[in-house]
Amino acid sequence: MGIENLIEKHKYSMLRAGFISDEFLDFIKKNKEPYDTLISYYKCAMMEVETKFRVLNEQFSLEYDRNPIESIKTRIKSTDSLIRKIRDKNIPLTMTAIENNINDIAGVRIICSFLDDIYTLADCLINQ
Repeated sequence: MGIENLIEKHKYSMLRAGFISDEFLDFIKKNKEPYDTLISYYKCAMMEVETKFRVLNEQFSLEYDRNPIESIKTRIKSTDSLIRKIRDKNIPLTMTAIENNINDIAGVRIICSFLDDIYTLADCLINQ
């Protein structure tokens, strides 16, 4: 669900609960396109990192007949969670402030069976 739809659907209950302010609603309306662009950049970066790890895993499979990566999981912070974090951390309502102060908008989790595989994969990724 996009940020505009989420806000519209829950606008009155969020305003009553103090979850968002009129100022925040104005910010969302004015910054919908930059926000969508920012989220798109994060999604693309996340896909790129995931692809690099999948390629590394495949290379290990071909060269060493084993797969060091047990699983790869990705996520983008939900709009509700992002709104809560902006409010909780008192981050100014500017796209620059959001970009500079929220470091967990996207994430990639790589799970390996063995500790040594983590360091081996990290070295391989750095050397790419």
